Amino acid sequence: AANHEHPALVKSLFALSNLVLQKRFGLFEMEGTSYRFPAMLMASALVGLVYLWGSRARGRAAGLSAALLLIAMPRYFYHAHLACFDAPIVFLFALCLYAYSRSIESEGALWPVLTGVFFGLALDTKHNSWFLPFIVGLHASWLVLRAWLFDKAEARAAKRAWLSLGCMAALGPLVFYALWPWIWHDTWARLGAY
Repeated sequence: AANHEHPALVKSLFALSNLVLQKRFGLFEMEGTSYRFPAMLMASALVGLVYLWGSRARGRAAGLSAALLLIAMPRYFYHAHLACFDAPIVFLFALCLYAYSRSIESEGALWPVLTGVFFGLALDTKHNSWFLPFIVGLHASWLVLRAWLFDKAEARAAKRAWLSLGCMAALGPLVFYALWPWIWHDTWARLGAY
């Protein structure tokens, strides 16, 4: 039977890694490693993202310290080596929030749109992603309140935050739907089962 407990993105990456990297190219000594490889890549990508974000926010020493401390977390190190959804959702959660933070700092539509797309990828990974709009919404509300009470110059940041939240609401579900073929047929019943 179809496993509809989790959406398709990471499950599909596990299967593609096994099909292409193991069965076609024989890159791994043990077949189980081919299933775990996408989670390993996403866990590694999070280390790079933490370094990048920390460096942008507080300098290279802070970025390097944050990345090293992430690597040193025993539970994260353990979960990075499993064919499960924990490391991928942490990466996509952080990637969405990074794009959101960049959208506040920048001009144009690129970062708000990326925030929405990354939110969709997180939705297509694990249930934890449903917390992201609440986090972003609380922060965006704080920015509005801060602009209203303290500094009118902050109004631009508040508008950018709400633009990103709008992109999350518009694009996230579209990406989620597009990447999970199981919900393409009998959509409402299957979303209910999910």
